[in-house]
Amino acid sequence: STEMEKFIIKRIEADFDERWLRVEKIDDKREFGIYFMEFLEDVFMTNNISMKRKVGDIIEGNLFIAWITEFERTDKELMYIQRNEYDGIATVVEITQVVNEFTYYAKNSIVNRDIILKTEKDMDLKERDRIYIEGSLQIELEEYKERIGLLEDEFL
Repeated sequence: STEMEKFIIKRIEADFDERWLRVEKIDDKREFGIYFMEFLEDVFMTNNISMKRKVGDIIEGNLFIAWITEFERTDKELMYIQRNEYDGIATVVEITQVVNEFTYYAKNSIVNRDIILKTEKDMDLKERDRIYIEGSLQIELEEYKERIGLLEDEFL
């Protein structure tokens, strides 16, 4: 579905064009730590970048998981935990669609839709495979879809 998650920004950590946010999901009040890029054009022209976003802003976008560092097959229940305050996530998901060897959709307990997994290496997964992964919870904002290359239309 094209329905995006909506979040309120609770806290921001920033480093050049990188952002780590604590956000609260509006519909169920759950909190997440997420990473995202701001893609500011003038990132190299100034040392003092003004943040486009501030605490209290509502952002809309789709969560996805990237930078997967741990990976193993499992038969455990769907679950997730975020041990640290920011983007690290450990989760059990079930593959629902193989887009290509680096991109998958998966049933999960994080959001109520299939979440996209972006992997660096071919994990050789098939539909219905259940896996435990550790990675980075990130957000794809509507206006950056072309830049991140996750535009859902590519897959339709």
